[in-house]
Formats: sequence, structure tokens, C-alpha cells
Amino acid sequence: MSRNFIRATALFAIASLAACHGGNVGSSVVPSVAGSSVQPAAAQSALARPLLASADGEIPLTDANSVHQVCPRPVQSGEMQCFALERADLRANVDDVNATHFGYGPSDLQSAYKLQGGTGTKVAIVDAYGYPKASSDLAAYRSFYHLSVCTTGNGCLTIRNQTGGTQPPPSNTGWDQEQALDLDMVSATCPKCHIVLVQANSNGGADLYASVKEAVKLGAIVISNSYGASEYKQCGGPGEASDPAFSATGHVYVASSGDNGGGLLDCGGPQQPCSLAPVVCAGGTHLVKASNARGWSESVWNELASQQCSGICGGAGSGCSIDVKKPSWQTDPSCKSRSESDISAEASVLTPVAVYFSGWTAFGGTSVSAPLIAGIFGRAGNGASIVGPQHIWANRFKLFDVTVGSNIYTPVSGPCASAVHYICYAQKFFDGPTGLGTPNGLGAF
Repeated sequence: MSRNFIRATALFAIASLAACHGGNVGSSVVPSVAGSSVQPAAAQSALARPLLASADGEIPLTDANSVHQVCPRPVQSGEMQCFALERADLRANVDDVNATHFGYGPSDLQSAYKLQGGTGTKVAIVDAYGYPKASSDLAAYRSFYHLSVCTTGNGCLTIRNQTGGTQPPPSNTGWDQEQALDLDMVSATCPKCHIVLVQANSNGGADLYASVKEAVKLGAIVISNSYGASEYKQCGGPGEASDPAFSATGHVYVASSGDNGGGLLDCGGPQQPCSLAPVVCAGGTHLVKASNARGWSESVWNELASQQCSGICGGAGSGCSIDVKKPSWQTDPSCKSRSESDISAEASVLTPVAVYFSGWTAFGGTSVSAPLIAGIFGRAGNGASIVGPQHIWANRFKLFDVTVGSNIYTPVSGPCASAVHYICYAQKFFDGPTGLGTPNGLGAF
């Protein structure tokens, strides 16, 4: 039986169930709690077609172009790619904060990861190119979800270029979408954090890493990096054993593990800066609502097999580094160098997050998980006194362990790039795609 037939059958079943329940299936479609994504019936025309989420929060893909990779693959050595995957079929056609939209909102994410209390500190987001509507788009997202005001006007949001100046670099639509996603996800997990957006001149590694250094100068304690490149030279990656941009003490660096799975056919496997020893490497999960004590369940994010994307639908990256030595605090037994990832969070394109980018849209990818994790570090407020990844490993029993799934689909990813089984397959304690698990409150941060 083909995957397309199974998917079509599922869509028909959801539509039939909706007809029996007045068009609403589960709280994911029309949540009753402020902070979840609301879809008022009067605004259905804002979307190209009516869509329905299942009771567990999953939203089926609708056509061959449902998912869009917003940042193009690097074409030159030294370039880096953002890891944002837009659900193009969920994009609203109107710049209206009250329009129909889908995807997890702040209350969903805070519920899933048991986020309560905390203070907040200064979190930096490093991305490439300018984003003219950064402040106004963020204001719309935070207003809809009843989060405190955070704009350039009240000083909560600061926007600088890679040398600390106020003149922005030229804009780029794909990287603008990445910045919208990052700003919204830090806000979702740390509403009290001040945010510094540092915009690199280009997507070159030299410019992005210069922006990381500038974020340190601007006083950020936590620095989020939702981009990367393969370690492998044949993929144009940096292949470094270390980099001084990530060496300052008193700061927590977080980066995405990548969206290309654990094989090498699509330049998956270990990504940098994620695999650098001082960096908290954030993998990806498929997060759904569940009838268990937690109320949620997670597995490895792997949609590599889907046939409904322009390109690949993605899967969490992982790897056993070919360049970075094993840190003393990383205690998994079989990978003798740096293992990727350390921790993980929601990244699935089937259970996307809501984002405001001149109108509502939704995203997956490990560009979701990195800023979510960065926001949680910011919320915990301990970043100045810890070494991020080492702290995660020392507090691994304070996380939700993810033990189901893999990030391999051989026709797309090829076999696992590592001979170490757990680098690509979930298991108890540690595995490559999800690391030591996902946040369970602030205890591990």
C-alpha cells in the first residue's frame, strides 16, 4: 500500500470526523486556552484551503509543495544554511493578527516542557541579513498570545549588525523568515527575556561567527544559532576542531543539529557549529498530545520519507564528529569523538509551531528547537555561571527521555553516517537524534 494512499485515507477520516463534530477535531484546532493558536471560523478565508488538525496536534500535509525550505543550500564553501522549514500550506494570505492560523503556541510549548517560574536574561539570536519588520512582526505575535510587549521602542528588543551598528544589512526573504521564527520561539519559552537580534552581513560562516562574537560584546548571556553546515569538506563544511567565536566563558551557545537526518546522501550527519564542544547541540522531536500523565509524547523527528515536500521534509541531524574530540563530560560509550546532539525539542513539520511573518504561518525544522532551548536557558537564568552542554549532561535525569524512532530513511538519507547504532536510533539515556532528552521544567538548565 503506498504512503500516498495511506495519507489520503487519513485525510478522509479526519474530514469525516470533523463533519460529525461541527468541523472541529480536538483542542489543537480550536484551543480554548489563551496562548494556543486559535482558528476563528470567520477567518477561514485567510488560508488557501480549509485544513484540520488531528486530536494529537498533527496537521497532515496537503500537497506536493506543503513544505518549503526557506534558506537555499550553500553554493560555496564556507556558507551556512538556516534550518527553517515553512508549512507553505498553512500560510495565511493576509497581514492580520486575528486571521486563522495553525501550529503550537506558547501555552502549548510551555505545557509540553513543564515551564513554570524563572526570571529571564538577555538572549541573542544570530542570523544573516536584515529583517525590516522584525520589531512589528514580533509585536504582533506577542500581542496575540498576551505576552509582554517586547519591541525596539521599549528597549526589550535590540537589533544590531555584526559590528554592533544600527545600519542593517540587506534583507533576504528566507533568512527574514528564520529570524521571525527565532524571535517568536525565544518569546514562547522565555516571555521575560530581553532579546538581541544580531544580523550578519551574509550567510558566510565568517560573518555569522563574527556576529556571535558581537552578541557577547552586546551582553547576551545565551546565544541562539539556527544554522549550520556539514562537517564534511565534500559538502563545503567548515570541518573545524574548535572555533574562537564560541570560546567566551559565562555564555551559553545553542545551535541546531540540522534537518537532513543522520546519513550523508543529503549532507546530513554532524553539523557545525552544533558539534563544537562548547555548543549545546539541539536535535529535533515529533511532539504530540497524549493521554498520559505528562499529556504529551515525543519521538525522533523523521519525515524524510514524505513525498509531499518541495525537496525533503526533513529529519533531525545527528553524528559522531570527525573533527571534534570527545569532551570529558560526554559519557556515551561508543562514539569516541564529540557526539551530536545534547538535547532536543519540537521540530516536526507535521506538528509545526505558529509564527507571525507579515501574517501567520507555521514552521518545523531544528530552527525551531534551537531557539526554544535557548529561551529555556534564558528563563532559567543560570547561563553566566555554567558551561551549557556540560550542565545538560550533568543534569540528564531531569529531562524527558525520548526512546522511539530514528533519523534515517535510506533512499533519502543513505545509511547512518556512523557505525555507532545509537547515533541514528533512539534508545534510553542517550542517542544522537534527541540527545539526552527534552526539557522537563528548568532543572536541567
